[in-house]
Amino acid sequence: MEWILEDAFGHTFSSELRRCFTRCGRVFIKDGITGEWQIAWLLIQSHSKKLWVKKAVGPIICEDLRKVHSVSQLSDGGGSPYALQVGSPIVIHWADHTCYIQSDLKAETEAWYHLSRAVALQSGTDLGDHQLTADDVPVLVECCIKFIETYGMLTEGIYRRSGVQSKINRLLVGLRYDAWNVHISCEEYTEHDVANVLKRFLRTLPEPLLTNELYSQWIDGLAMDSHEHQLDLYKHLISGLPHVNRRTLRKLLGHLHAVQNKCEKNLMSVSNLAALWGPNLMTVESARDHTSNFSHTNAETDVVLQLIQYYPWLFDVDREKLAVNDQISEMQERLEQGAFAKKTAGDIRTWIFSELVDQDVAVEIGPRVKVCDVLPGLRSADCKPSGAILMESICQGDLRRPLHFKELLLPALLKWADWSEEYRKDNQLVFGRHPVIDKLCMNDKILLSKSMFEVHYSGPKSKGFRQCPFEFCQARFTILKDLKNHTVHGRWDLENILWYLGGDSKRNTPTRWCVTFIERDVPVPKKGHLFLGHCMSFATENDYLTFLKSLILTEFEGGISGFVV
Repeated sequence: MEWILEDAFGHTFSSELRRCFTRCGRVFIKDGITGEWQIAWLLIQSHSKKLWVKKAVGPIICEDLRKVHSVSQLSDGGGSPYALQVGSPIVIHWADHTCYIQSDLKAETEAWYHLSRAVALQSGTDLGDHQLTADDVPVLVECCIKFIETYGMLTEGIYRRSGVQSKINRLLVGLRYDAWNVHISCEEYTEHDVANVLKRFLRTLPEPLLTNELYSQWIDGLAMDSHEHQLDLYKHLISGLPHVNRRTLRKLLGHLHAVQNKCEKNLMSVSNLAALWGPNLMTVESARDHTSNFSHTNAETDVVLQLIQYYPWLFDVDREKLAVNDQISEMQERLEQGAFAKKTAGDIRTWIFSELVDQDVAVEIGPRVKVCDVLPGLRSADCKPSGAILMESICQGDLRRPLHFKELLLPALLKWADWSEEYRKDNQLVFGRHPVIDKLCMNDKILLSKSMFEVHYSGPKSKGFRQCPFEFCQARFTILKDLKNHTVHGRWDLENILWYLGGDSKRNTPTRWCVTFIERDVPVPKKGHLFLGHCMSFATENDYLTFLKSLILTEFEGGISGFVV
């Protein structure tokens, strides 16, 4: 066996890699949808979660499978023209790039797919075996902190109060299984649920974040006569932590430092936080019964108190960056407390047509009025608004844009002022149900395994539609002229467009499963344009719903639940 391996790829990978690998073989690979298929050797190490790639030209590349966002397969072509058998290429998404892989044989491609998916998405027990962000922080930790910083910074007793155990268990299981595919919704979970998930995750690790090896040195630092020497020791110990532990500690302490800065609102001072987090960061649940006592707990609290309080110095955090973060936090606090809600000078009166009761409803819209602020007034005692959404309706109702409950309403109205009379005369806000949104709600388990679709596309200057490949990846739309030559017709980042359900009836769309999008910074209509925006007509309803589900989950926290009353 050894001589076979040596003959096959002895000159490709080192003897160290050849001694310890899970799978190795020759494949066809390309970088991104517009890349060229090349022959390459792949080697996967399950224990280290590494993917090694050696192309014909260039050095060996090591990819970290812990940082993979998703692993899927294309089901509608787009494979290597050089493969012996037609198969479904593997698509591996990282934060900043995408890789396509296919073997000569279909069975071999399937084997690579199942192995790469298992290694990338299945987390181990150790901290370093979990899915990681680009900053080498476990995605689970990042998700929990982001949620709490959005919804819980001013919540009284954050990290002290308990959550609902069934919800904590369910969320923790989901995050441990595939954190990138979990969307924490404020409708389903409270900040206390998420805070307890974060604490439980860290205290149930096989080894504490500050490690067993360094435990005595952390404690010994408390006995130093000089506080300056104590902090020097702690800075040295931090540098000696494993890489993922150190990055996670930095992220967590920065968050806790920000929480204690809001102690006047949340009543969580640095001492309160340290009392809760000391035991969680220095011991683990499995070892606590026979190693912990009252004096140990007090010492652990004192250590973590120093780490939180002196976080900026211990991690060399730029003071200017801290000041900017404080300003952002202050602005968020003012918005949450409604500091701008009383300013009514900029309010305008408008009408929203309710399809549920077939009449217009008058509303006052100011600079800070969101969709969620007007929904109560749109509900009627004469009907049940379950499933109803607020929509922007344009092109005589052919195009409708669902409005997320956090979206500001005034910008949605004011943009019409820059449109020509032809495109704004019939525009209105509509409250009612949309059949596509209803189907997305009913088919909540739609799989998000596809990123490549075959669509009929028509641009603003086009009289007709032409069939072409379309990819939605990394929050970006990419239209290709054809799949064979990978020539890009256009790219649009999601943050720079507005998308609408439907297609302009004047366009004679090939199917009824359409999405139309306009560019935020391009005048509507631009000189020389025949139609409003870009229109994509999907071949099947399943492709249409799959794309929309992925689109909504990418753009909006909470997914489809952020639209429906």
